[in-house]
This record gives sequence, structure tokens and C-alpha cells, in this order.
Amino acid sequence: MIFEITDKTGRKIYLSNERWKHINLHSYMASKLEDIKNTLIIPNKFDDTIKNYYTYYKNKKRYLLV
Repeated sequence: MIFEITDKTGRKIYLSNERWKHINLHSYMASKLEDIKNTLIIPNKFDDTIKNYYTYYKNKKRYLLV
């Protein structure tokens, strides 16, 4: 297991080695592990209907969707 955290709603969420390998197929994501954790813990935006977590990066004018 890569990590286990408690999200903003109190749910336990974990990232398995298998999922992390899949995420790393996108080379730009390899350095985003801490960003992924932080997005799950304290998202800028949260869609409760489909459990999407977002962090907005002003300098890139883009969202990270977890």
C-alpha cells in the first residue's frame, strides 16, 4: 500500500501499489503523490454525488481531479 488517509468526509481511502503503477503510466503524475493526498484531505472543490475531489492550481489554470 502506498498510503491510507481519511478524506474530508471521514472515509478511509487508500492508494494501492497497483493503482499507483497505473497512475504513473502518465509520467507527469509521478511527482504528484503529495498533491493527490492533499486533494483528498482538503479539496478546493468536492462533488459529493460522484466523490470527485479537486485542487485548483492558479499558476497553471488547471485542476487536479482525484
